Amino acid sequence: MAARPRPLAALITAYIAAIRDYSQHLAQCHRCTRAVHCRHGSRRHTEYLRAQAAYRAARARR
Repeated sequence: MAARPRPLAALITAYIAAIRDYSQHLAQCHRCTRAVHCRHGSRRHTEYLRAQAAYRAARARR
């Protein structure tokens, strides 16, 4: 039986996934920039910011 990942490890994984998803979208979408987002880019950016905030909060609690 595999050990369950620590909550911080899970947050790091989610944060990295959000960074990758957001970066890939920026590279492929011709309407998005880092300052202005299309509808899909806006959702990805929000998910990235939420993952970042959760990771930073968990890191601060340690």
